[in-house]
Amino acid sequence: MGKSKAQSTGKEKLAGFFYVFLVFLVASVVCSFILFFSGSDYRFAQSKQTALVQMERVSSFRKVQNSYIKEIEKINDDVNQMNPGLNASQEKRDLNYAIGELGKIYTINKHDDRYRIFALLSRYFELKLFDREQLYSSQKNIERFEAALERCRNGLESLSNK
Repeated sequence: MGKSKAQSTGKEKLAGFFYVFLVFLVASVVCSFILFFSGSDYRFAQSKQTALVQMERVSSFRKVQNSYIKEIEKINDDVNQMNPGLNASQEKRDLNYAIGELGKIYTINKHDDRYRIFALLSRYFELKLFDREQLYSSQKNIERFEAALERCRNGLESLSNK
């Protein structure tokens, strides 16, 4: 009875070891069951399938993007070279049709937001063409105004000289 509480016998050490080992073993078995055996094969297969589908969608989008890049460059060049001063209504109609076809790609593939870039490009080219026409119209109005102002000044000078 003269034993202190800090000292433990060999049986107590062995019992403590088995208790910790048993708790560790039970926790390991439960975790292993949750991770590996509780229907996780389906979840892993589903995520792999989802990744494959996503990779296929990315691949198909890249193919579509590459197939339309030349058309986009052609539309850009046509918009940059369009002279609003010329009465080339057929060229404008053809250009507007090509821009509309570019925007239609998004409406066909609305389920995938990546295709929205085609609608945005279409809208960009429409606005760029509109801006070019507005700029040309404004420049022509300024030229007409300056010519009218010059005629007015000349008329005023001729009246003051008489």
